[in-house]
Amino acid sequence: MRNLIQILFVALLIVSCNKDTVPAPKTPVIPEPVKWEVIPGDYKVYDTTGLFLYDMNISHSIGNTTQGYRTDSLHYTNFYGNFDITAVQSQYCTNPNCIKIGSYEELYDSIDNRWNIFDYGSDSELNNFRNDSIVLYFEIHNTPYWLNDGTTYYHKILKHIAVKQP
Repeated sequence: MRNLIQILFVALLIVSCNKDTVPAPKTPVIPEPVKWEVIPGDYKVYDTTGLFLYDMNISHSIGNTTQGYRTDSLHYTNFYGNFDITAVQSQYCTNPNCIKIGSYEELYDSIDNRWNIFDYGSDSELNNFRNDSIVLYFEIHNTPYWLNDGTTYYHKILKHIAVKQP
């Protein structure tokens, strides 16, 4: 019996004398930047063959919170080499870096002709900021205005590549 008590005592001592482990220091978690931090800036815009078309700037405007979400906007200066557009951004993009282009209101070019510009295609495929570029896929036309504005009818679906400048 005495031997059993000694064995139990030694076993208890061994179990209770284990070395305290020091937790590894935690590395700080750096959050991914949101699209409002990475998208704004100056861009060089090219066609799909690599031909330079125009310079463009994108800036961000913080919107109001309505119905539980914030309605931020992106402002495109010199879009298509001729337009300044403010586009409210959708909360329903399937890609976190998707952007909306265009306006449902008429837009005026530099000589006061009226136009409509809309993004085109699925937001999961195009009009997304990836690495340092945005593939801009959009429709531009003057269908409701060309007769009254005295201009040539114009309707195109275009794909441009905007490359952010450092």
